[in-house]
This record gives sequence, structure tokens and C-alpha cells, in this order.
Amino acid sequence: MKNKILLLLICLGIPQLLFADNTSTIIIQDKNAKPIEDVNICWQMPKNRKMRGFAITNKQGKVILPVALGEKVLIIASHISYKTLEDTIVTQKINILQMEKDIFSLKQVVVTGHSTPTPIDSSLYNVRVIDKQKIVSSGATSLGDLFFTEPNINLSSDLILGTRIEMFGMSGQNVKVMIDGVPVIGRLGGNIDLSQISVDNIDHVEIIEGPMSVVYGNNALAGTINVITDKKRYHTTEINASTDVESVGRYNGALDVSQKVGKSTIGISGNYSKFDGVDFNKADRPMEWKPQQQYAINGRYLIDLGKWNVAVKGSVYNSKLTIKGKIDGEYKARDTYYYTDRYTGSITTKGKWNSNNDLSVLFSHSYYDHSVQAAVKDMTTLKEEKGEKVSAQSEKNTLMRTVWNHQFQPKKLSMETGLDFSLSSMDGDRVNKSKKLNNYAAFLNIRYSPWNNFELQPGIRVIHNTKFDAPILYSINAKWNMAENLSWRVSAAKGYRAPNVKEMYLSFFHAGFWMLGNEDLKAEKSNSYNTSLDYDIRWKENCLKASAKLFYNDVYDMIAQTYTSAKRDTSKYYNIARHKTRGGSLGATLFIKDILRINASGIVTARYNRISEYKASDKFTTTMDIIAGVQVKEPRSKIQLNANIKLYGKQEFFRLDGEDVKKANLEPYEMLNVSVNRRFLKNRLNVTIGAKNLLNVKDVKMNGVPSSGGGGHGASDRESIAFGTSYFAKVSFKFSR
Repeated sequence: MKNKILLLLICLGIPQLLFADNTSTIIIQDKNAKPIEDVNICWQMPKNRKMRGFAITNKQGKVILPVALGEKVLIIASHISYKTLEDTIVTQKINILQMEKDIFSLKQVVVTGHSTPTPIDSSLYNVRVIDKQKIVSSGATSLGDLFFTEPNINLSSDLILGTRIEMFGMSGQNVKVMIDGVPVIGRLGGNIDLSQISVDNIDHVEIIEGPMSVVYGNNALAGTINVITDKKRYHTTEINASTDVESVGRYNGALDVSQKVGKSTIGISGNYSKFDGVDFNKADRPMEWKPQQQYAINGRYLIDLGKWNVAVKGSVYNSKLTIKGKIDGEYKARDTYYYTDRYTGSITTKGKWNSNNDLSVLFSHSYYDHSVQAAVKDMTTLKEEKGEKVSAQSEKNTLMRTVWNHQFQPKKLSMETGLDFSLSSMDGDRVNKSKKLNNYAAFLNIRYSPWNNFELQPGIRVIHNTKFDAPILYSINAKWNMAENLSWRVSAAKGYRAPNVKEMYLSFFHAGFWMLGNEDLKAEKSNSYNTSLDYDIRWKENCLKASAKLFYNDVYDMIAQTYTSAKRDTSKYYNIARHKTRGGSLGATLFIKDILRINASGIVTARYNRISEYKASDKFTTTMDIIAGVQVKEPRSKIQLNANIKLYGKQEFFRLDGEDVKKANLEPYEMLNVSVNRRFLKNRLNVTIGAKNLLNVKDVKMNGVPSSGGGGHGASDRESIAFGTSYFAKVSFKFSR
């Protein structure tokens, strides 16, 4: 019997002796040596890239790697509440790694406006980041949904043109919108429809407040928005799927698949969205909020060559908006379909040939088409006769952009210079023949730090436009770290906005009315000034961040439409307007450990009244908005509660009634969103339920404006805001290995 027991012990011990040196234990801890559960661990051996894997830490913060002792291994550890750790270790029997707490993603890195990834606290610009966690918990389906509680941003909804943006009192035609650095084209009424940009497959959104015309040129006066997509670089195989449904008849689905092959990563993603529309008046067929279908397909190929990486991307987008007509005496309805098509392809190369030189090269081509199709539907047989599909606006843009950064003295003196070539053309039924408009620009920024806590960056941009004389642009940005937790930023810049092809060559006749472009337009010129003071104090795992900002924008030769005949049957674009905005904001965010976040902001915006130039009236009208939010996490159940409210103040404006000046206003209103978020299966499954517009705002009365007499929705003295309260549920699942 003793021999049998001895033989059994030997048999059990031999495998342990054979494989004792073929495994290594990783323990992930916080700074207090407390183990961290549910940390995603990606590992790879640099000498043999096929030797790699993925694991999740247990309650003791442990994972076991099938790697022999003494081997070099690249470790990437990520957790939603901690700063991502990337380190190369030499394996021992027990390897203890420490992760730094990142309370609600305070330690963020940005790329917009910078040649290399830069910590947000080190940026000379005022940058805000909307991270993945906020995107998921908000239940947003598009950028329009996501931005509704952001300070210094106001959104409005056009029942046909979609979601429009305003920053610092400046319209959307002065806001640059990009996806991974590639400008989004296809502006209707000067605006990019933010409801057409899905938040699926977005890693985060970077918002630069203030002018960026020196770096990005046209349309970058009020601010720049850069959507950063998820690169999926941590896992060999990754599949993300999500679906959500909203009570107003909105349905969304998305799928993303990514696979690593050697040094390369190949991925494809797609999403589909359907909105049934909302009809407040069931007695007739037309709907206040129009039915719409959208789909998008994206492909990407990424290759990591060590110091250099290359990204090849392509995307296809299509949407169909339906406007239902009334039923006539013959029981027929005349409907109209609006189609939007976008195709974008890009190649980006980034890297460095030594520690002092970085280079990025971007080449992209974008195509946009906005088409209209009329149809007659027989309501007795439901048969439909569609007319010809007519392209109202077709646009192409080719962008070639190169940026080189050289450090003469690290952290002391550096130079960023670049070339920016943009080749644009537009065609369509509403444009007088096919037209081209090209911009060739070179820019230079010098970043200098005369002493440790102060940085200065002057910049200049020289432009050659094939159609008109463009001004020389300049800017100066400065940042002073007045104390350890107190920093001051200031910027002054000259900006411009070139007339687009539509404003120059529009020729459109509808319902007895002509709308014409103007080939003699000049570029809009502007002067902009911004300053901010940022303060944060941290104690233990708590933090209070406060910010105060002031801004002033002055735009000359602003392009606007005006009547050219006494009958008011013809309008044309002219450089006739001047526009100014000024104001400021004061905000604070309190973080209590990783459990509670409370934020509040007050924003005051004054807009210039152009009528005051020739009629006695106030020069500015002032609006005050208030934003507040609460986010609560329950550590044990992992439930997260979110509530956000924005109080839109009374918006005053002046209007002409014959020769008289009348003061009018849009009444104040509030928008409230709430949601509950819970993660399951070691953070693989995420469920969010909530309510949007809980106060049931649909439209708001405009005082001082004559009513059409119809009353209710659609009356001329009411502004459409939203389609009322809606409830949603969203489920997303992630598989990775």
C-alpha cells in the first residue's frame, strides 16, 4: 500500500517538475497592493509574435501565462477604471504589476491638433474628450445624441436636414468635423448632419474649442471635432455586436469583427438604423419627424512596422429619408425621397525615424451625393410610381496632408510644419455646371518654452486658392502652469472660411423662387480670442476639477443670402453680414473615488444683432444655459446610474416687421436624460436601459412671432425641438481572445 501511495505521489510530482518553469504568474495590483479583478491581459512575445494570448484576472488579480521563466513578454493590461498599462517584462515565477487609478478617465491622451499623442493636460489647446465609457452609458446612437449635454455646444433639429450644431454662438459652417483626421464633406445649409454619424465603433471623441484655422484651414473657426475610431489593437480576435431599440420606433444594430494576422490587423464593421418617424397629428398622412433608414459599412487594414504604422480605411454610407404627402381627391399621395450617399477612402502613415523627428502623411478621397426622387402612390392599390432620381448636390474632395514635427531641444523648442492640399468639386441639379475649387496651403507652428512652467506657440498658414485671394492666417497660443494644480491658457487667431462651391455657383428654382450663388464672393475673415483657467485638486482617490472660460469672435464679410428684387422672388449670396459672439462658461466636476461624479456648468452666450447696424435696437442678445449631471457606480453590483439635464435659457432675437424692429424670443426649456448601465460576464456583456427627453419636450413657443393660425405642431410661432419622451434598451457583447 505504501508503495502505491509513493508511486502516485511521484506521478503527480513529475508533471509539476517538468512544467514548473514553463508557466509564469501575473498579479495585477493597485498602488495599495490590492488585487484588481477583471483586468484584460493581452500578452505577446516580441521574438515570436505567434506566441500571444488573452486572459482576465481572477479575484486575486492573477493570471497564468504559458511562458517559460526568463522570457521577454509584452504585457498590455486594461480596465475601465484604470489607466492602461503597457510594459515589457522578463518573466519570473511571480510578476507583480501595478496599475494606476484613472478616476473617470482623467489621464487622457489626444491627437487632434498634435503631431504625436499628447496628454490632455499638456496641450496648449482647450480640449475635451468624450470617452468610451460615457458613450456607452449615454445610450446615444449618433453624435447628435451624444453632444446634447456638452457645454458650449447647442444642437437644433431640422425636420429634413437633420441635427445641426452651434459652438460659441457660431453656426455649424464654422465647425470642422473629422473622422480619424479626415474631414466629413456634404454640408447642407452649411451644416454637417450629426445624426448621420453613428457612435458604433467609436473609441472616443476629441473636441477642440476655439479657432484651429492655422492647423486645419477652412471651417475651423469655432472649433474642431475629431471622431477617433476604435483600432482594436489589443486582441488577436475581437468581435463586437450591439443592438438597441427605442420606443419611438427606432432600431439599431451593429457588428464589428477584427483579426490580427502577424503584424497586421484586418477589420470590418457595419451598422443599420431604422426610424419609423413620429406623427403628432394622426388625422393626416404627413409626419412631423420623417421616417429614415441608414446603413454604413467600414473596412480597415492596419500594419505595425515598429517605429512606423500604416492604416488603410474605407467606408460606405447610405440613408433614405421619406416625406409623406397628403392624400388628394383621387386618393393619391405625392411622396418625396431624399437619398444621401457617402464614400470615403484613406491611407495614413505615421512614425518616426529618430527620437526628435515625427512624420504623418494622410491621403484621402471622399464622395458625397444628395439626391431627390418624387413618387406618386395610389392609396387604394398601394402601387407607387417613382420618378427619376435627381442628384441635387454631388461633391468630391481629395485631401493630401503631411505634418512633420522636429524637436530641436526636447521639452524646450520644437517645430511643426505641414502641407495641406485640398481639391474639391461639386456638381448637381442645383449647381450651375460642374465646378472645381482647390486650396494649397503650408503651415508652421513653433512651440517654445522659455521656462519650465510656460509655453508659447505662434503659428502661420499661407494659402493659395484657385478662385479667390485667401488671407494669411496666424495664431498664438500660450499655456502657463501658475501652480501645480492651476493652469492658464490663452489664444488669439485670425481665421477664415472660404465660400463653398454651392455658395458660389448655386442655381436653383423652386415654387416660383430663385436661389443663386455668387462667383464674386470673398472669404469670410475673423478674429478670435479665447482664454481659460483650469484648476484641479486631488486628495486620496477624490478629485475636484473647475474651469472658467471666456471667448470673443468677430467675423467680417460673413456670407448670407439676401433678396435681390422688390418682389422677393430671388435671393443671392453676398458678403453683407458681420457677426460677433462673446461669452463665457464656469464649470466644475467632483469625483468621489470611482463611485460618484457630479458636474455642473453655466454658459453665457451673447450673439450680435445685425439689425442694430441700421435700426435702433440692442447690439447683442444674451442666452444663459445650465448643464448638470450625476453618475453613480455601485461597486458590488457594478450598476451605474446616469442622469443629465440641460436647461436652455430664453433665446432672444430681433426681426423686421416692415420698417419696425420687433423683439422676439424662444421660450426656455429643459432636456433630461436618465439611464442605468450594468456589465456582466467579466465586462463582456453590457446592458443599458433609460429614457431620453423625460420632460416630454416636443416644440417650444416663439413669442413676438406671428402665428400661422394652425396652432400646435407646425405653427410658425413654434420651434420643433424633439419628438417627446422615449425609452430605450441597448445590449452589446464583446468576444475576444
